Amino acid sequence: MVTIAPRDIIDEIIDNNYKELFSSKENVVYIASIPESLEKPNMERFFLEMGIWNEDRRSTTRRRLDLINYLPKETHEKILDTLRPPKTETSEYERIYSGELPLTKIEFVKPFNLQTDKKITGNYIRPAASGCQIAPVLNKAYQLGTFGGLLKLNHFYDQSPWGDFDEHDSWYIITNYHVINDKRTIQNSENGEVSKIRFYESQIYQPGLISRFQNPFIDSNGNLEYEYILKEDHNNLIGQVAFAEYNSFVDVAFIRVEHKNLVRGGNLWNNEPILKPETELIGGEERVKMRHGEEVTIYGRTSYEQKGKIRSTNAYVVFEPDSPNKKLFKKQILTEKISTNGDSGSLLLNNKNMAIGLLIGGDSETYSVCNNFDHIFGEKTFYKPYPKKLHLTLKDFINIKTY
Repeated sequence: MVTIAPRDIIDEIIDNNYKELFSSKENVVYIASIPESLEKPNMERFFLEMGIWNEDRRSTTRRRLDLINYLPKETHEKILDTLRPPKTETSEYERIYSGELPLTKIEFVKPFNLQTDKKITGNYIRPAASGCQIAPVLNKAYQLGTFGGLLKLNHFYDQSPWGDFDEHDSWYIITNYHVINDKRTIQNSENGEVSKIRFYESQIYQPGLISRFQNPFIDSNGNLEYEYILKEDHNNLIGQVAFAEYNSFVDVAFIRVEHKNLVRGGNLWNNEPILKPETELIGGEERVKMRHGEEVTIYGRTSYEQKGKIRSTNAYVVFEPDSPNKKLFKKQILTEKISTNGDSGSLLLNNKNMAIGLLIGGDSETYSVCNNFDHIFGEKTFYKPYPKKLHLTLKDFINIKTY
């Protein structure tokens, strides 16, 4: 039987004890607060879920176990002690904190990866739009990701009275930092938390500096056939990285568009306007409005249009746990599987076509992981390359009817 408790209690357990939870068992790849029912989520009925890589089976096998029987006793007791209620609390809480009820269920999943790709398959698209392939050039190694969306930004220095300093009304493409810079620019600590990054004003191409071209030829039977050849084309340049940040909460970059006639609003599959998210007050703070169990969509370079449901808005996820590039992301959006390699940088849209997050990766079989717009445009996120604390907010998305 799984312990059911209010969401804020489960979130607090995770936020205060994620290090102990990750170290309590080998191959833990995520922990998250999950509603008991995705169809009818109730904020009073959440549980803690842990995902573990099943190394022996090398497959996505799911099991559900009790925390008491699975984690070391000292870890279990420490977690319960952090939120032990006063004696005036209800008997239900006494049962939770005494350990009489199990606190979690566990699923076996594959390791998570940042979802860039190296296969050069994208087409040359002008004007480029949300969902198409983009790529930098990194010492002749190519990383391919997704053009997330086209937008305008407000730029502020922390505690500056001067406000927005972008006098040129620039347009920007949003995508991931790991799409436009390789992993050698990132230095992580042993537990996967970022210590620092090196910023480069990389040039970004669509579909890439190297493109596929159809080459006609006559086969041995005299028939006209076509083969694909690869060649460099510097006319593919679409913009240059202007701002970026990569920390435990966000993996994001903004590309300043070179010429506005190279891009358009909307996405490749429809002309529906991409909208700013709605917000709501939670605990006195204004946050992006999203619901567990609501259907969301991405338009990705590889997966095209994919839909799934939000499982958690407070997931702690370790990417590439067995590599030197091990990376821990905190307080992420965990969805059903909606992505694969090449989709990194896609916008996460709700059923009103409002952008609420930015796809960073997944296990390509079961789950996908997205940054929350609360953090991308939050007051605690500051963008490089400026030495002062540069803060960005979303002015608006560019859509076809706005230019």
